[in-house]
Amino acid sequence: MSRDQIVSLAVLGGMIFLFLWDRLRYDLVALLALLAAVLGGIVPADHAFSGFSNPVVPLIGGALIVSAAIARSGAVEVLVRWLTPLLRSSSLQVGVLVACVTALSAFVKNVGALAIFMPVAFQVARRNDRSPSEFLMPLAFASLLGGSMTLIGTSPNMLTATVRQQLEGAPFHMFDFFPVAFGTALCGVVFLSFGWRLIPRGRRSAAAEATFKIEDYTSELKVGPGSPFSGRTVLELEDAAGGDVAIVGIIRDEYRRYVPAGSWTVLPDDVLVVEADPQALDQFVVDGKLKVAGNIKADLDRLMRIASVLDSRLSDYRATLDGNEQYDDVEGIVELWRRIAEEPKLARLAQSTLFIEQPIKRTVALSRSVEQLAQDENRVLVGLLRLRAQASNGATNVKQAAA
Repeated sequence: MSRDQIVSLAVLGGMIFLFLWDRLRYDLVALLALLAAVLGGIVPADHAFSGFSNPVVPLIGGALIVSAAIARSGAVEVLVRWLTPLLRSSSLQVGVLVACVTALSAFVKNVGALAIFMPVAFQVARRNDRSPSEFLMPLAFASLLGGSMTLIGTSPNMLTATVRQQLEGAPFHMFDFFPVAFGTALCGVVFLSFGWRLIPRGRRSAAAEATFKIEDYTSELKVGPGSPFSGRTVLELEDAAGGDVAIVGIIRDEYRRYVPAGSWTVLPDDVLVVEADPQALDQFVVDGKLKVAGNIKADLDRLMRIASVLDSRLSDYRATLDGNEQYDDVEGIVELWRRIAEEPKLARLAQSTLFIEQPIKRTVALSRSVEQLAQDENRVLVGLLRLRAQASNGATNVKQAAA
């Protein structure tokens, strides 16, 4: 082999090793490989970054941006909510999701379309007591089929368009792939609607479902004056959430807690006690423009659930917490720090926490002078130092840690 071939294989081998090692970011590995290729003389220095001028690069970047925008818009969740009453049979459930992924993959990056619909597949599986594994493989095939229908759906189409332009002077256009790929995708959707049954039984076990399942937990959500949920009944809100959210209590007049019937009307300033999984809860909060109410017990419960996952899967991590303007004063934050410090299950999370963002309500914070805010900040800092001391030294209580 020539010297250039040896250097090329060495660079490729180094990249594969670093990818498998999984300690460095993928983009950093790519830049290191480019640097090694330049230093090895297989890529001229003046052509090192010429690849960024390729028109395929902004196309891929734009497709990823569109994918992220669709994922954050909540449009997919609304679509699934409309389709849920129609998804009665197992084959229809797989078929509808496969068709949606196929269609979306034609206009956004196929990987992005798959990522958008994977949480939806988990929701449908949970609602129908099915294993998510029955949906994942068909959705993966659907993203490949749908991406082949247009120029931007998948990277190989973009690359072939670029090569054609270099060879013949004219690239493939947006829908040049469609006449052939549409028939293939249509046949694939029909087959996958029934072919999912060919997935080996061992791949459809309940163990996979247990791996991804997150239990429901209780949260307290405050209804603001401008909330669209104000004036609607409890039953209407639960039906609008597709049955994924259960309103188990209402707190009124600050202290009175009621167990509501379905006919109860939700009023402004009510605090709804709801049970839901994290994804359904997030959508419920967005739909109703709700605020998570400050409740230390509920916060500790959520943090312990999060910490159990992080501690079991990561040897080292850093975290920030979003206070979401839950607390009325600094005393509530200091008390939260104290309770965190006293909870052994939160020891690692406490030690890894960098800061809490916006814990105090904005109206309260803006109503205080700069001097008062500085005093509040010092008090929070004292609570943080006590927490750090206890997490590091294993103190049995806050006073011991502060001493």
